[in-house]
Amino acid sequence: MYYKIKKILPKSDMYLIEGIKLMIVNLIIILVVGIISLGLFWVVYRIRQLGFPLPLPVWLVILGTGIPSCVFWFQYGKKFGSFVRQNRFTKGLLLGILGNIPGFIILYIITNSYPEMNNLSLDPEIVRIVFIIFLMLLVLMPIIVLLGTLDKSIK
Repeated sequence: MYYKIKKILPKSDMYLIEGIKLMIVNLIIILVVGIISLGLFWVVYRIRQLGFPLPLPVWLVILGTGIPSCVFWFQYGKKFGSFVRQNRFTKGLLLGILGNIPGFIILYIITNSYPEMNNLSLDPEIVRIVFIIFLMLLVLMPIIVLLGTLDKSIK
C-alpha cells in the first residue's frame, strides 16, 4: 500500500506537472469520498425511515474520509517541498490551487444543478451535510498542501 502511494508522490519541484498529478488524484479522492458519503447517509436515512432512531454518521464520514485525505495532501506537499529550494510559499500555493481545480469544477456543477438534486429521493438534510463536507475539503486542500510544502522537519 505504501509503495503505491509513494509512486503518486512528487518527484520534482515542477509545480505544473506535480499539480496535474495532484488534480487527477484529487478527482479520484473527491469522487470516492462523495460516493461513500452519499451511500452511507442514504443507508442511514433508509434505516431511519423504518423507525430506528439512528443519527446521521457525520463524524464517521469526516474521520474516515477527511483525515486520510488531509494526511495524504500534507505528505504530498511535504514531498514536493523537499525538492523546492526557493519560493516555497508561492510554489506550494500554486500546487494546492492547481490540485484543487477538479473540486472547483465539481462545485460549479453542483451549484448549477442544485434544483435537480432535489429529485434524487434524498433528504435535503443529507444533501446539505455532504455539500458542507465537500466545501470543507475544498477549502482545506490547498492549505494543507501549502503547509506540507512549508514543512522543513527532518524527513
